[in-house]
Amino acid sequence: MPTLSEQHRDELVNALAAAVASLSKAEHAAGVWADDVSANVEQQLGVGPSDPIYARNLPLLSKIREARELVEGIQMP
Repeated sequence: MPTLSEQHRDELVNALAAAVASLSKAEHAAGVWADDVSANVEQQLGVGPSDPIYARNLPLLSKIREARELVEGIQMP
């Protein structure tokens, strides 16, 4: 199996680090948004996290988290 040159390895490591940072920001934003929706609904309607809008977006947050964990778990040769 061919190995990466030092320059290409560094570029790949930097790209993966940037991807993790971006996915972490997206994960945080999705979580904050879900919390805001939940708080809004609780305040206005008196219901909690079982609200359909909140529940509908939990899979998105989960997928973003899974993507971040996948990228973080990549082992460089």
